[in-house]
Amino acid sequence: MSQKYLFVCGCPRSGTTALVKLLNSHNSIGIGMERYKYYASKDKINKINPSSFEEDRFFDFKEDQTNIIWSDFYDNLKIKYANKITYLGDKYPHYYNFYSELNQEFRNTKWIFMLRDIVDVAMSYDHRAANPLDKWSEKADYTKAVVHWNDSLAKTWKYIKTNKNKNLFVCQYEKLFAYDESYLKSLTDFLDVDFSQEISSFYSTMTKNWKLRIEQKANIQPKKLEYIQQNAKIALKENLVRIVQKDNLLQPNHVN
Repeated sequence: MSQKYLFVCGCPRSGTTALVKLLNSHNSIGIGMERYKYYASKDKINKINPSSFEEDRFFDFKEDQTNIIWSDFYDNLKIKYANKITYLGDKYPHYYNFYSELNQEFRNTKWIFMLRDIVDVAMSYDHRAANPLDKWSEKADYTKAVVHWNDSLAKTWKYIKTNKNKNLFVCQYEKLFAYDESYLKSLTDFLDVDFSQEISSFYSTMTKNWKLRIEQKANIQPKKLEYIQQNAKIALKENLVRIVQKDNLLQPNHVN
């Protein structure tokens, strides 16, 4: 069986990091954490190819490839590489700009696009932009969140409408992290991997404080909410979710 690949993307602050940690709790999945983020540009995206995920190259970190080298995270992946892994791949929010390019390089590929409510994304942008100790740009506030969110939706919508392989799963943040095992199972079914005890246990632990987080969530300022309501492509989000459900993209075995 040929090697399978998985790429995770979505607007920044949409839960892609948490999703990768969840996916990697499964023994058959080994996804990088923005392993090739600096190659996610028009002039460098062709540097990401199947050889990028061969063991000797994947763990040979270069400054022009990434700035995220978490020892515990990659130590666990090294253990997986010692065995045959069903899925190799990477997560970087802005990979949604390169659906076509990466599909051309990786012929046995699936995608997960994380979709989170724009209000929560915008508040997360604001929180980071206001923190002087955070390397996050102070200009990347709620208005920039709307720009990125809209862009991610538009490009994912275009991909779904033109892609005949049906190899993309739109993962709704609120459904996943509210602890819905049936929803997580639809994701493992899409990947055609078993709903293992390891991923089930990890899922239960990572979502146990969901209700408390909802209760403690701060309210957004009215002027910011008004801006979001006027500028965010809410209808496109609804259409994106609807067409995915209608076209039955959540079924397994739809691989290039």
